[in-house]
Amino acid sequence: MSEFPAFLVTLSFDKSDENRVTVAFTFAVEALKKGHTTGLVLLIEGVRVAEPGHVDGIDIGAPFRPVKELLDEFLRLGGKLYICAACLHHNHMENVLPEAIVIKGSDMVDFYMNAKSVAQFN
Repeated sequence: MSEFPAFLVTLSFDKSDENRVTVAFTFAVEALKKGHTTGLVLLIEGVRVAEPGHVDGIDIGAPFRPVKELLDEFLRLGGKLYICAACLHHNHMENVLPEAIVIKGSDMVDFYMNAKSVAQFN
């Protein structure tokens, strides 16, 4: 990979922990608004967040916004949504958002090593 995000958010949860999903996307959107290149890496069960429609209905209430809105804004602002290839395979997933970028474990190591800051929601 030639370009690495300055701010990296990792998320290993899906609907099983709506709070973590919401806060991870909130962090990522706020970083983009501040002008930081931002990537969100979905790992373990978190890869399910990349299934079309999976985040619809996740809304933990004020002061947070619904995750669908956050995801749309994240992508619109240029955020990169990365998905662990091995985790996709392990979770028997094939259908993901077209904006999602499937990456290998070796790419994740490079992301961690090159990011200026990492926020983990694991």
